[in-house]
Amino acid sequence: MIYEPEKEYYIMTPGLMQSRSIAYLLKSMGIKTIAVVDDDNIVRKHFFYEYYSDYININDLYKKIKGQKEVRNIIPTGAASTKKLLLKWNVRLGSVVATKENLLVFDKSSFLDRAETGGIKIPKTWTSVEDIPDNSYPIFYKQGVELGGGTRGVAYTKDDIPLEDNLIYQEYIDSKGTYGVGFLAKEGRIITYHAHWEKESYPQSGGSAVLIEIIKDQKLIKATEKLISVFAFSGWGLAEWKYNPRINDYVLMEINAKFWASCEFAFRNDRCFLKELFGCNKNDEYIDKMCFMELAFERGWMFMVRNILAIIQSKKILRCFSIKEVLFSFVPHFFRPIIKKTYNIFVKRS
Repeated sequence: MIYEPEKEYYIMTPGLMQSRSIAYLLKSMGIKTIAVVDDDNIVRKHFFYEYYSDYININDLYKKIKGQKEVRNIIPTGAASTKKLLLKWNVRLGSVVATKENLLVFDKSSFLDRAETGGIKIPKTWTSVEDIPDNSYPIFYKQGVELGGGTRGVAYTKDDIPLEDNLIYQEYIDSKGTYGVGFLAKEGRIITYHAHWEKESYPQSGGSAVLIEIIKDQKLIKATEKLISVFAFSGWGLAEWKYNPRINDYVLMEINAKFWASCEFAFRNDRCFLKELFGCNKNDEYIDKMCFMELAFERGWMFMVRNILAIIQSKKILRCFSIKEVLFSFVPHFFRPIIKKTYNIFVKRS
């Protein structure tokens, strides 16, 4: 059953890359998009609101949906907004319904344990620094509970690990990039999917896609189908995998049970996503490579020089342009926190 598009959609966390991509695609098809904000003043401070027809304060939106068991025209994009909505409501977008059960994947340690029990291959994983054998370094560390973004990186010794709670630690897999399968699912069955190789990310140790390419690998798809079945997953998300040359197979890193930053790549290549989610009819565009320029600038000018050929060959996406970002790309990474901190102090004073 294909649902008719809603007359308007409320998009939470409107400044995220995936929010702007979804707003851009919906607006291009004549559908009204409304930015959901915590602070009305933020609208005057940012320029990405060109993708939105209007805005609403989040408290006013909650008053509109109070008492409902299911919301139909609200799009949570990031981890925080997705969690906030699913704690109180099922979220229906077209024929796809995300439910509270999806929150199980936000706890990464429990999620990986359950996946492994279901026969999914995972990296060696530890929940305590003290449990990591000395000969297991380097290791990869990240948030133990999905909050969106957050601490992650590679530690070559125990001393390199940040003194933070709620981290998990995994064997470091020395292979280029990560593999992702974006999907829509219903009760453990995949409705549609789109697979990619994330060649370059920001941050480099693991984050959002900068350079991304289509990949066709049935081994990867079958592993994702098995994963979705194990969790009886309903909704949308991105299953992230890493190729482990030691075992010549893919190992599961996580499921992002939300709209992922590079979702525009999937939406434009496979019309089933927009049709199932929003009832929109749009022709497929065969885009084999995409570069998210905003994050390319974040990686810096040296990265852009090294990857100039790949950038030229890719479909370039820039949903938020800032002269400040372009200039910032020439600043060495170790100076950036100092400059940002100084800039924020002056902004607050003004």
